Amino acid sequence: MEITKENYATNHEYMSYSRVSKYLRCEAAAAANYQTPTTPSQLVGSYVDAYFSDEMDEFKEKHPEIFNSRTGELKADFVKAQDIIKRIESDEEFMYWMDGEKQKIFTGEICGIKFKVKLDVYKPEEAIVDLKVMKDFNRVWSDAFGCYTNFVKAYDYDIEMAIFQEI
Repeated sequence: MEITKENYATNHEYMSYSRVSKYLRCEAAAAANYQTPTTPSQLVGSYVDAYFSDEMDEFKEKHPEIFNSRTGELKADFVKAQDIIKRIESDEEFMYWMDGEKQKIFTGEICGIKFKVKLDVYKPEEAIVDLKVMKDFNRVWSDAFGCYTNFVKAYDYDIEMAIFQEI
């Protein structure tokens, strides 16, 4: 089965970074396909991602909770996300790296296991760009390491990039 934008999230024939990350945290929950609720922070990151991948209309339709039910205006977190987007767009270097194929899907194998990846931005023969919206660069607690560490290690983003590069 070909993996498309429409079936990417529901296709479990392939392993993905997010599934690997779930297995690293709790094998039983990952095997049961336990779904944790999306946090407001994750939703803000997804909002910024949707903007740069030209999927904002679909995002807003799928997530009416980002709007104030009385006024119809964006909630404060998403107004801040708009500020993040403006700041990104004002940075010529950053925008250079954002100029490529958006939400590019690849499949392949690692150690005989079929994998799928969806890259935020793919610049062939030059770069893979994966957007992360972070509150700050302070160290965060990692249960896996039992200590504070940088967010890249704490959230397995180093593993994510390794999978992306291999595929």
